[in-house]
Amino acid sequence: YYNPSVSNVDWIDGYSGDYRTNKGIAPADYQVVWLSAWVREFGIDGFRCDTAKHVEPYRWGQLKVACQKALEKWRVDTGKVDNTGAKDWDENFWMTGECFGWTSTSGQGDYYTTGKFDSMINFSFNGSAGSGTSSSYPNQSTWSSYLSINNNADSDGNGNRNNVLTYISSHDTKLCRANNQTEVGTMLQLTPGGIQIYYGDETNRPQAYTGCGDSDMATRGDFNWNEADGALATHWGKVGQFRKFNPAVGAGTGTAMKRTYSGAAGDNKVAISISSTSVDVSGLWDDGTTVYNWYDGKSAVVSGGTAVFGSSSASMSTPILVSDR
Repeated sequence: YYNPSVSNVDWIDGYSGDYRTNKGIAPADYQVVWLSAWVREFGIDGFRCDTAKHVEPYRWGQLKVACQKALEKWRVDTGKVDNTGAKDWDENFWMTGECFGWTSTSGQGDYYTTGKFDSMINFSFNGSAGSGTSSSYPNQSTWSSYLSINNNADSDGNGNRNNVLTYISSHDTKLCRANNQTEVGTMLQLTPGGIQIYYGDETNRPQAYTGCGDSDMATRGDFNWNEADGALATHWGKVGQFRKFNPAVGAGTGTAMKRTYSGAAGDNKVAISISSTSVDVSGLWDDGTTVYNWYDGKSAVVSGGTAVFGSSSASMSTPILVSDR
């Protein structure tokens, strides 16, 4: 079996024909064709590229250009069936790169310019290899400093500012298992820029196979399905829904607790509280406006620049997450 698009390349300038045959070109050129052929055949709209440092940056850039053109071809190809609505999307192809130890959030360097990556995986909170657990995760000051990500340059001019992908657990490093995994869910998911949840962060999945002699296996156990419907996963889901439907959370500008967004996804504004009975919404909504708390489904009317959703004080475990309904 083979990917049919490989036999009829029509999306890369200077490349055409059947690339199952010998064209007398470098192996990397074949790989660019074969990888972008998955995009041409199925409409895949993004790649996560492992160990990016082991490939010349210009080759990553070559792949990115090929994938973008392949995606454009797929979207207008009436012979490719789409039952998902993906052909109605107009976002450009997205590419995330992994370079172990990368911690820069400034969006600068060859990976973004020559390599044309849209984001790089951020090792700031779990940058050490090996098994075990970590308690390192974003805090409120992280939110403030990471807002600058959304003002980064767009090095390849494709409409995507140079981003990072922040994570707290992975198969290569450690599981982030803090004293309060509920707080972790709030602080990670409200972090500006891209974020990645490793399976089991939201269910406090324990280390596994600790006695097998392979320390890496500790991070790679079976998912703890019994916890999937528990209170912890429910909390992560509530905060995740707030992030999903409010682009100001991840892509906005402003302050840690008040963020606004205006762009391809429309106009959006949010306010957050993790320490008070009231939420400062001044400058976002006028007095008399009804606003909505995504965490508990309650509404409040703005008065004196604040919104009060009850007598209980918010916390990192029970945040107040405000936007328009």
